[in-house]
Amino acid sequence: MNLLVIGGTLFLGRHVVEHALAAGHRVTLFNRGRTQAHLFDDVEKIHGDRDGGLAPLLSRHWDGIIDTCGFVPRVVRQSAALACDRYVYVSTVMAYADLTRVPVASDPTLPDVDHEEHQRAYGPLKAACEREVLALGERGIVVRPGLIGGPYDPTGRFTYWPVRFAEGGRVLAPLPREATAQVIDVRDLAAFLVRLAAQGPCGIFNGVGRVYSMAGFLESVRDAINPAAELCWLPPEALEGIAPWRELPLWLPDPAYAGMTGIDPTPSEATGLHLRPLASTARDTLEWARSLDGEPARQADGRYIAGTLSRQEEARRLAAWDLRRNR
Repeated sequence: MNLLVIGGTLFLGRHVVEHALAAGHRVTLFNRGRTQAHLFDDVEKIHGDRDGGLAPLLSRHWDGIIDTCGFVPRVVRQSAALACDRYVYVSTVMAYADLTRVPVASDPTLPDVDHEEHQRAYGPLKAACEREVLALGERGIVVRPGLIGGPYDPTGRFTYWPVRFAEGGRVLAPLPREATAQVIDVRDLAAFLVRLAAQGPCGIFNGVGRVYSMAGFLESVRDAINPAAELCWLPPEALEGIAPWRELPLWLPDPAYAGMTGIDPTPSEATGLHLRPLASTARDTLEWARSLDGEPARQADGRYIAGTLSRQEEARRLAAWDLRRNR
């Protein structure tokens, strides 16, 4: 397959390229050349801004295009017009209009907004980008991931858990235990994207991992990394002031997102998504994290990413809860 990857050097895109090359496909990268430009020396690279700068691509035809970094519908419309047999767009489960319950691929998505500030309207703009791709008919493919974990993750969100368990001791965990938790290994998602670009079918797919309870998820990661670590479960009132999802990954107490981490992966599995065990993702992520300089849960490839819960704050919360219980 002759494959064009838009992006391709950060996290998901990097794994897409690695998987495509390992599968024997010919890969061309299109990006601005600003992020880890040293990667993939043997791959054709075309540098440019996708917003109005696609001229070097207009005379080419690709069997598949994988778009890992489209955030603005006007810009995605430009790349979706390139000549290809299949256009695979990476969206997000945040595009669903209703996450108070578990969504399915056919559910409605968010309406358009009147601006292009994707940090302020990430879900609505992604939904609008989807509509540009689905307008391609049998050439358009949309994949909606939830939380993605694995090596080279620049967010530290899944990485937080294997790194924290490896350190041992008392680990703060958010109640309720029965809340859902879900992560997809970036390598499994990348392989699925390449498969869809090569074979289809067209349509909409949820790119998600298996559904766990919060207790089952954290216990599985702990047991894979350090069974001696102790899970200390705290109720929401003891976690006030901690940012859900960002500071304490996978914790989503807001009922507006109750269905976000319980999405069924089996329809995508029936179309070729293969999911490795959570323990494997945890161990491989920890191995990568240990190869970094500095605190691994807060950086990737040398870029410092602040945001996950600090050890000092975790210890303070645990001590405060112990004191409250013992009064």
